[in-house]
Amino acid sequence: MWVGDVTSPSPVRAPLLKVTTKCEDDGEAMKMPWRRRALFGPLLVLLGAGGFLFYRTLNTSGNPGTGRSRARHDGRKLSAALQNLQSSRGTGGERRRAVLVIGRREPSDGEAQLYRRLLSRLRFHVQTSARADSMRQHGEGQWSLLVCVSSEERNCLTKMATSQLGPRQRVNLLPGLVEALSAVLTAEGFPITPPAGMAANRSRTLAADSAKAPPPDPVAVVTAFVLVTSLRPLSSFLHDVAVVTANQTSRAAQLRDLLLPEALEQAKRVIGHVLGAAVSANERAPNRNRCALCYQLLTFTLTFSGAITPLVTQVGVGLSLGVLSDEQFDRQVTRDVILEDTLDFLLSSEAADDDAQRDVFTETSGVRVSVENFRLLQNFHHHMMAPSSFQLVCPSVSWSCGSISRLSDVLLAIVRHSKNSRANRSDAPAADRSTGRCTEPRLRQIYFSPPLTLSPAFSPHVTQYSADVTFDTLVLRMRAETVSKACRAHPRVSMVPVGLGRGSVNILLTDADAPASSPSPSPRTLAIYTVHLLREAPPSLPMFGDHVTCSFLQDCGLVVVPGLPCGLESFSRSPDPLSACTSGHAPVSWRGVEGRWLVPCLSCSDNRTCDWREVTWQPDGCRHPLVETPRLRQCMAGKKVLFLGDSTNRGMMYFLLERLNSSLAAWHKAHDTLAYDNVNGGRTWAAYSYYPQFWLEPRRRPAFGQALARLLHRSRPLANSEQTVLVVGGVQWLTANHLQTLRAVLDRESLAGVRVVLKSLGMGFHVPADGVRSLAPEAIRNLSRQNADIIASAERHGYEVIDTLAITMGRYKDFLQGRCACHFHKVEKSRPGPSAASSYHVRGPVNEIYSEILLSRLCPTA
Repeated sequence: MWVGDVTSPSPVRAPLLKVTTKCEDDGEAMKMPWRRRALFGPLLVLLGAGGFLFYRTLNTSGNPGTGRSRARHDGRKLSAALQNLQSSRGTGGERRRAVLVIGRREPSDGEAQLYRRLLSRLRFHVQTSARADSMRQHGEGQWSLLVCVSSEERNCLTKMATSQLGPRQRVNLLPGLVEALSAVLTAEGFPITPPAGMAANRSRTLAADSAKAPPPDPVAVVTAFVLVTSLRPLSSFLHDVAVVTANQTSRAAQLRDLLLPEALEQAKRVIGHVLGAAVSANERAPNRNRCALCYQLLTFTLTFSGAITPLVTQVGVGLSLGVLSDEQFDRQVTRDVILEDTLDFLLSSEAADDDAQRDVFTETSGVRVSVENFRLLQNFHHHMMAPSSFQLVCPSVSWSCGSISRLSDVLLAIVRHSKNSRANRSDAPAADRSTGRCTEPRLRQIYFSPPLTLSPAFSPHVTQYSADVTFDTLVLRMRAETVSKACRAHPRVSMVPVGLGRGSVNILLTDADAPASSPSPSPRTLAIYTVHLLREAPPSLPMFGDHVTCSFLQDCGLVVVPGLPCGLESFSRSPDPLSACTSGHAPVSWRGVEGRWLVPCLSCSDNRTCDWREVTWQPDGCRHPLVETPRLRQCMAGKKVLFLGDSTNRGMMYFLLERLNSSLAAWHKAHDTLAYDNVNGGRTWAAYSYYPQFWLEPRRRPAFGQALARLLHRSRPLANSEQTVLVVGGVQWLTANHLQTLRAVLDRESLAGVRVVLKSLGMGFHVPADGVRSLAPEAIRNLSRQNADIIASAERHGYEVIDTLAITMGRYKDFLQGRCACHFHKVEKSRPGPSAASSYHVRGPVNEIYSEILLSRLCPTA
């Protein structure tokens, strides 16, 4: 049955929703087909008989102009009295105390942090408490605001029932409201979602009358958020933000962008009827422990089925945002916006206790009120006159909101006065502009998943932060929200891989829409927020006593080679000395795996007992001797070493240069060709060329053969012997076909006798990141097969191979900075020392392992 005004029992079917199927309004009207499906959650169900409830309420309460006799206030006198109210607000200079009841939550919890930040901005001194009934330590009468986060409502309601609240104390719960809703709605057979931890009075769902036709299929479901600021008299407000669900997709948007004006008015009307019916049905309940300043947020779910009047199908206590996905933080952002607007609405200005002002009001308006009710009138008048994100639901001059009293008459007079004042205000600024210049380049909040504890705590006025990230956190989801819609954050939503050690994330603020006359094609940067990250190394337990040696091939968190063991296993060393390895990838003695990682632990069943600082790579059946520096310099004298590949290949080159020179005088993140003639005292020459040049359009990218030939020509003269070394490879671009091209180019250039070393595939692109590809699980499992093909092809051509996939797959979490999650090296400035030549250092233990293997193959021991 439809819920509507008794004056129009047949709802008018008309276009009412401004809804599209996309997250952004593209101007196309939403198509009407809708699949019948269950509505959300164990909330208040008001189907079928709900219409009867509201009709009965309307007939009992009447319209605003009918019902109980009311005195008509003199408009001129009341207007003057209201002007006095306008100037009697508190100055806000004194810091107030707020107590935040968080239960078992950590102080770093997102909701707790939000309240702390918002209340601090509103000049509250914020303290936290685990339970409301343990607040004696904060002083019973010394706090001004008690905020109970979700899940702690029951504890706070018990506190309110057993304590006498002070006249200026405020709680974010209205127990009388929950009782009133429960009384009228359970009497009709409808349950209400109680505060967390409280038992519902009744929790059955009313079955539809089989004799009645089912309601029409819904076009859209709108979740609206209502703030109730008083019960007697009833005053409530609707937030501008709502959630619309259509075509099985939910999104948050402004109400004015979702509903046409007529539908919005009808939505407020039926919400007012629900609240008015509940309060009217319970008006004879004892008025114990009245809290004039307390408030309550409610969630109303409205179902539109093509008519201008919606059905109220759910009512929830608090904010219910479960229909929103949190994949891009939509749930958190909507919650934060509503809570921030609510606190600003209620707490940005407090009514001052002023008996003289109350006397003037009584004399001017002819209405005598108590101190408590005078404060209520002051606050209501401020809510009506100050710009905010809320619009009035009750009291209303257009529909009934339940029982009528002398005080509710005064509220209605305030409503009429505020409407006239706004109508006469020609200089009122346009609200919520989404275009134009960004004049307030600040962020309202930065969201992270997993959550981060920023230092200092986030503030729109602070642009530099630091945060620690755990070792197991490989990627952060991030969203930046601006204070002004005229500003844009870059990036706004992103996936950020987090490498080991120190890194940073920059968020740039620009104009949302650069003017067409702007000479610059890119928007100007107005502010930069930076979050400095420190991702921790794996936890290590130093070995002071007995320990065992454990080994692992791959991590169970990312299985690269199906069928191979994962995680730690016990390992027994051979008592016989190992001979030097004769290849960078042989012998193969474990199902295609050429080695394993060894780490000392107290127990191989618990990786938390290991000393990860002592982890080492052990080839199967042999060892790679470390080439001492004098031997390396002698071996490399007279050689030319050419590197062709991506940044991981370049990392091996820089490691070689530092080993030969004992320092790295300069380095570049080159994506072209580099040449070094001052290596090893001028006795060794090195060159590097980046391949593949993925940033170019495919038709403009040099082919592998072209890139190789160009490097060879720039490096001539070259000896057709092992005095010329060519190192080729990268993360995952190399294939067996490249080796055929490599052979053809060397033959054509008369360089078939040079020494070729291939860097095989490696781990990378295994975490999602913006702007780069990420491998699906099946593609990751295919890496070992592709790698085996490369090694087999290299052996046929007589090329050396450094098997970096076997080395990196067990250490995939140990990548350093970079979106590809493929860099196991980082070049950083050396610490100041006595030698001015030591300016840079190549860091990264995994890169060091396979780079030392390269050196041992170039300079094998006799």
